[in-house]
Amino acid sequence: MLTRVVVACLLVMIPLSAQDSRAKVQGTIADSSGAVVAGANVTLINDGTGIRVAQVTGTTGVYLFDFVLSSTYTIQVEMAGFRTFVQKNVLVQARGDVTVDARLELGNTRDMVTVEAAPVAVQFNTSTMGLTLDTKMTNNLPIIHRNPFLLASLNPAVVVRSSTEQNPFHHWAASQLDVGGSTSTKNDIILDGAPSMTAQKSSYTPPMDAVQQVNLQQNAVDAEFGHSAGGVLSLEMKSGTNAYHGTAYYLGRNPVLNAMADRVNQRANLTRQNVWGATVGGPIKRNKIFTFFSYEAWRTISPQSILNTLPTTAQRSGDFSQALNTQGGLRTIYDPYTTQVNGNVVTRQPFAGNIIPSSRIDPTAQKIMRDLWQPNRPGGGPTLTNNFNTGYANRFKYWNMSDRVDYNVSDNWKIFGRYNQFRTFTLADDWTGGSAAFPLDGSQRHALSFSGDAVYTLNSTTVLNFRGAYNSINDSFGVPARQLKASDLEKFWPGNAWYTSYLADLPQIYYPGVAVNQGSTTNLGKAGYWYQTPNSYNFESKVSKNIGRHYAKLGAEYRRDNVNAARPAPMNFNFSPNTTANTFNAPNTALSGDGWASFLLGVMDSSSTIKSIPIQRPRNNFYSIFLQDDFKLTSRFTLNLGLRYEYETPVTERFNRSVAHFAFDQASPVGAQAQANYEMEMARQRAW
Repeated sequence: MLTRVVVACLLVMIPLSAQDSRAKVQGTIADSSGAVVAGANVTLINDGTGIRVAQVTGTTGVYLFDFVLSSTYTIQVEMAGFRTFVQKNVLVQARGDVTVDARLELGNTRDMVTVEAAPVAVQFNTSTMGLTLDTKMTNNLPIIHRNPFLLASLNPAVVVRSSTEQNPFHHWAASQLDVGGSTSTKNDIILDGAPSMTAQKSSYTPPMDAVQQVNLQQNAVDAEFGHSAGGVLSLEMKSGTNAYHGTAYYLGRNPVLNAMADRVNQRANLTRQNVWGATVGGPIKRNKIFTFFSYEAWRTISPQSILNTLPTTAQRSGDFSQALNTQGGLRTIYDPYTTQVNGNVVTRQPFAGNIIPSSRIDPTAQKIMRDLWQPNRPGGGPTLTNNFNTGYANRFKYWNMSDRVDYNVSDNWKIFGRYNQFRTFTLADDWTGGSAAFPLDGSQRHALSFSGDAVYTLNSTTVLNFRGAYNSINDSFGVPARQLKASDLEKFWPGNAWYTSYLADLPQIYYPGVAVNQGSTTNLGKAGYWYQTPNSYNFESKVSKNIGRHYAKLGAEYRRDNVNAARPAPMNFNFSPNTTANTFNAPNTALSGDGWASFLLGVMDSSSTIKSIPIQRPRNNFYSIFLQDDFKLTSRFTLNLGLRYEYETPVTERFNRSVAHFAFDQASPVGAQAQANYEMEMARQRAW
């Protein structure tokens, strides 16, 4: 009856398994003559937790333990009429396939033959090529980015494509790897056996001290592995044992202990690197329940610098009578509204006295100019280029927490649950001294992940595995203290709320983005930013069956990606000297025209944009099913056979805003309204 119930449950779960980071331990039991021994009791003992799993060899003398966690094990073989065989120091790594054969000698079971030397670490039963890095590697190497996924770069076939974003809170770091070819963002990333990718980014990255092993599989020979155009990168986190273990660490960098970096101005170096953390693992209940907890935090300061060319006090009111060009002569300001075109000749009239009348100064530009910070140095050359120069700090605050609990419910049933989260806030110092037009720089980079896994041993030859996981990301620009309300924009355009339609579906509103190109580019406010809050979840199931010389696996997987992303750019107003130069036909802006004069007149250049970009919410589903058979023809020859089917659905948009089945031979049903909206928008821009 129990068998029928389990089979029925399996049939229900089959549409839901996939790649696993755990290992297999197998071998053949024979007597001293080489004849296989059937009915031998084989016990696999975890040296750290004391958990024991037992099997009985079949008619072929073969045993196989699947879903084995990374650890050091002892194998014990007992059979009436033979001495007990004990193999110690069996190192099992992530995704390993360890073979331990035993030769039994005639005698009493109370007598033991103990082998202390570790067995040969050669995988005899698969042709999959991979690299496994254990805890010693992660703990002993000086890795400044502290991202365990990037240990895969120790494999000669791997090229890291991320150049700057390599810290654990950078979601691109783990996915931008080439494995044996151009596979960046096309690899699969597995955390404790569960998919950790959300769209093309990895979600959670654990602290180095919480990692048991990192495994990179270059070629997916087994049908069990898929959803990848290149490699499969697996990371297994540490589990608790019967003994309490813990670590505490601090990594620091303070220039006070270094030689002086700026010997000219003798300014203090802003660089700071403070990383600290701790781990603790042990039993909640000996031999039954174990936990492993980790916490890590960063407080990092990265020094930056800024150069601006700002208008003088006189120029802020439109007086450019003292503005010089690169040759030391007067930088003439021309009126763009006097432009005359005569064939290929384009001319303009200069402002009298090189002064813009106050009546011609744009009211919005005048308001923004009041928020502009002042120069802090004379500037260089006759044009007073780069008359503002200062250094500032970009500050990172990051913490990362993880906890894994393993529960040995019974000899047949084992489960574990994992909860992980990190939160990151970056913020640049306000180097303007409090200007409302300060060009903001900050972000929020968060991850949340949790998973559950259950392994049930139905009998000595059949094992069931069920698993589910959820991942979410928040990788977005964000400076909450500087966010505005729609009503705050009223001060820039009183009585003309032309911008209202562009604010729909905006996650954040900031000071209007302005860029003035004069000598160097001065940015004000925020022209555009990024917003990404995707999430994903997956369900998996698998059954493994040892049938004589066959080891068969049947499984299926379901994945769901929900993307919420946009790159809003509601206001991007650009001003250059071209529009106040003597001509628009190849003007020599080294002699005439000024970006700040163009700004005061409200004359934007052609690169200015006003966009309404709604948050995009694409969704897609992924299904897979596989059958794998490892057929051991002889003790030295194994045939790996597999069949895998994958189906990824077309991308849909949550509110059906994606384009599909476009009819090119029919008139647009919204064409007239689109034209009317365009004309209305052009009128709004002219009014501004």
